[in-house]
Amino acid sequence: MTDVAETSSEELIDKQQSLANAKQAIAGPTPLIEDSPDTAMVLPRGLYVSGTFKRQAVVRELTGVDEEQLAKSKDNSNMFDLVIALGTVSIDDFDLTAMPVVERQTWLRMLLLGERDQLFLAISKATFGEGRTINFTCSMCNEAQETELLLSEDFKPKEVDPSLSMESFEHTTARGDVLIVRLVTGEDQNEAFTRKGASIPEQNTIILSRCITKLNGGLVPDPTGYARALSIKDRELLLAEMVSRQPSIDLGVSTQCAACGADQTLNLNWGLIFRS
Repeated sequence: MTDVAETSSEELIDKQQSLANAKQAIAGPTPLIEDSPDTAMVLPRGLYVSGTFKRQAVVRELTGVDEEQLAKSKDNSNMFDLVIALGTVSIDDFDLTAMPVVERQTWLRMLLLGERDQLFLAISKATFGEGRTINFTCSMCNEAQETELLLSEDFKPKEVDPSLSMESFEHTTARGDVLIVRLVTGEDQNEAFTRKGASIPEQNTIILSRCITKLNGGLVPDPTGYARALSIKDRELLLAEMVSRQPSIDLGVSTQCAACGADQTLNLNWGLIFRS
């Protein structure tokens, strides 16, 4: 009797295991729940509020309400601005959530361009996770394929000496003028980009006219006129220096073609980084 009972018990266990295996085969492996993304970050310079730079930023995952607002965005540059405004919760004790979106945008445009890049990336991770699948066509063999990216690994902010991310730097022009130049903020960029019909050189003039704060120790009498009067070489040197000091994120990615092995450089945009 004991042998019969043990046999029946073993058969029951085998049947239960077979049923469990069948269910597993149909349903697939149990999905792993990703760890919640870290929504806190430290800005290199920060937001100047009440006489001090506030640096500890907190972002959040965007929701369907935010998606509806983003759907009304006119272009990519406005979308970038709106994502930052919707997804940034606070910077230190400076709470942004109680403000209208337009007011949030105004405040956050005071940040450095590179800091805005970092906020956008953090909000993208909080909303869609780390992974991105990017489709591309090989420039050598024209093979269509895809590559997998991780935002934290493939889009690290440029490491900048903290002293270079301060408010201004000095530049001596070919004519001997000594200029004090501050770094470009979102407000400067917005002013240049929203000028209808402005060419890139005209946009550069707008940015230089706003960011050159002193000329030979005094104010600049005609900022726009002075920016236009600068030599092309000086303008290029100034703009290059302003870019090099930004804690920005390079959106170029290097990979290889899976078919022919040729090296590929993918120049992505923030729209692809946000959701792809």
